[in-house]
Amino acid sequence: MRRQCQSIRHHPSGGSHRYLAIEGNNCVGCCGFTSPPVGGVAELAYFTYPDFEKRGMATRMAQGLLSIARECDSSVKLIAHTLAEENASNHILKKLGFAFTGTVDHPEDGKIWEWSYEAL
Repeated sequence: MRRQCQSIRHHPSGGSHRYLAIEGNNCVGCCGFTSPPVGGVAELAYFTYPDFEKRGMATRMAQGLLSIARECDSSVKLIAHTLAEENASNHILKKLGFAFTGTVDHPEDGKIWEWSYEAL
């Protein structure tokens, strides 16, 4: 991860699959895998705090997670979920090669969009 994005650091209490995004002395966001792979599928997630949006940090976090996935197990299919509307996160996923796979019913968030990336 550090080769891909030097501003991403392991979260000390979050286990091996969660990271903090650091810019200078500020924590600007977080990212990670929602769980270890289940059935050959892992979900990545990222979040940038509002004061630090539109600086490319979310893109760098997602790129870092892709890099980790490639290094750990290139056979794992990666997915991501977004709100069911056009937004910055959709743009990031498209830019990184994710494809829209459809709308899913999430138990907490209702209808959301699912994206997949298989070109590891």
